Parts: sequence; C-alpha cells; structure tokens
Amino acid sequence: MSDEGNAACIVCERPLAGAIFMRLQHEGESVHLCCPLCAEKFDSRKKFYFARVRAQQAFEQTKAKRKKQS
Repeated sequence: MSDEGNAACIVCERPLAGAIFMRLQHEGESVHLCCPLCAEKFDSRKKFYFARVRAQQAFEQTKAKRKKQS
C-alpha cells in the first residue's frame, strides 16, 4: 500500500519513519503496522482498512488529474 520510504500504519495512519512494528503481505499488498494494538485492530477489520486506503488513493489520483487539466 505504501512504499518503505513513505510508510504509514494502515490502521492509525501514523508516519512510521523506520519504527515499523510489523510488516505483512496481505492479498499481494505490503501492510505496515506501528504497534500490537493496531495489529489487533487490522486483524479484525482488514477489508475496512484496505477500502479506506483504496479510497484515499482514488481521491489522490482524481485530484492529480484535475490539477493537470487546469
């Protein structure tokens, strides 16, 4: 979901800057977590967190396209 240099916790969205508690591969995506509590929350609501990240990515792409058009 995010590259190593710009990693953020998928649950709380805290920038990790090298302080990654856990890295997981889930459905071909790299997932970063900052603490055991976020790992527990992610495990119980995986679909929600992936949907949120994909929505954010779609928003950023739309924003970039509109910026190019203006």
